Amino acid sequence: MNKFFAGTDSVGRKNIVFGVVLFLVLGIVIGVPLTVDLFGGSMLKREQYQTWKVLHAYGVFLAFINFFLGSWSNRIEPGQRQLEIASWSF
Repeated sequence: MNKFFAGTDSVGRKNIVFGVVLFLVLGIVIGVPLTVDLFGGSMLKREQYQTWKVLHAYGVFLAFINFFLGSWSNRIEPGQRQLEIASWSF
C-alpha cells in the first residue's frame, strides 16, 4: 500500500482514496443495472435508465479526475493552499 501512495501528500492521498471509492460505488454499483438493461433485462424504467446513465457517466468521470489529481498533486507543485482548494473543488 505504501508503494501505491508513494510520492503523495495527505491531500493527494485523500483524492486518490475518494476517487477509488467513488469509482466503486458509482461505477460498479450503478453500472450493474445499466448492464442488465443493456442485455435485455428490465430492472429500470426508461426515465430511470436515462438518469442512472448520466449519474454513472459523471460519477466515473469525477472519480478519474480525483484519482489523477491525487496522483499528480506532487508533480504540479502548487502551493498548499491552492492544492487544498483544488482538492475540495473536486
